[in-house]
Amino acid sequence: MEPIRKKEESLTEHWFFRVLIGLTVIAVLFFAASRYLSDVFDDVGEYKVSLLSDRFVKSATHMHQQWAAMGKPKQLKLDYYEEVTRSIEINVHMNQKGWPLSVNRGSKGLDCEQLWQYFAENNADQQEALLVEIVQERAKCLYYWKDDGIKQKVLEYDVDVGRMKQNH
Repeated sequence: MEPIRKKEESLTEHWFFRVLIGLTVIAVLFFAASRYLSDVFDDVGEYKVSLLSDRFVKSATHMHQQWAAMGKPKQLKLDYYEEVTRSIEINVHMNQKGWPLSVNRGSKGLDCEQLWQYFAENNADQQEALLVEIVQERAKCLYYWKDDGIKQKVLEYDVDVGRMKQNH
């Protein structure tokens, strides 16, 4: 009777089924980890855009304060640090109420993309620059960030009154 028992091995004793169970467990763990990491990356992206938005608000407010301190000129000449040790001189065109319109342009009209580039990104690489969608409406700049394909407003800059509304 013993030789017959040896032939009747349980399924878990076969090497093929052990490997299959191991691979299934690894696949489930990998799937769970990838879902978790995806959420973490989205949170990091949202946090980074929030920091860029804060930097924009502080920069525009600083420009307004400089405008008032320098006697309300139509444009400000300032040192812009591209790196810690290297700066360039930039011309910031201001409106009549002292809020930034554009940087280093012949045109003195509103340029939302350029304002974001100088006041928020500070030499961000191209991949990071694509995080924010910029919409210009008359005297307003609207900055959006896409989270899971859904467009969320991060910052609204109203140049007429200098109001900057953040959504975070």
